[in-house]
Amino acid sequence: MSYCVSKAALLQLARCLDEELAPNVRVGSVMPGVVDTDMQAELRTLDFQSVQFFRDLGNNTSRNTAWAGAGSPPEQALDKPENVADFLVWLLLDVDPHDFGGREWDINSPGDQQSWLQARRA
Repeated sequence: MSYCVSKAALLQLARCLDEELAPNVRVGSVMPGVVDTDMQAELRTLDFQSVQFFRDLGNNTSRNTAWAGAGSPPEQALDKPENVADFLVWLLLDVDPHDFGGREWDINSPGDQQSWLQARRA
């Protein structure tokens, strides 16, 4: 529970900072989705009620390749760290700072995803 609470607190902090520092400084946040990390691997070894959901995500990930150039995300799979890194690079280097600030970017949102992937194809 503390993990989820800390994520919510960081989102609220970003919102407050953006409000207080605008218009000179803009603050945004990013939802990277569920990423294939060591934490996820360890989670799949535990025994709890919904662990099978996480195990299935891990199993599906091993069958997917990096999708950033393909134009469609893996369904019911963990995302590859390389995709999240590319999404973050795009946000930090290509998106106008005033467009970045004041919102939460979501790698799984169709609009955010489409903008990112279109920029990568250009």
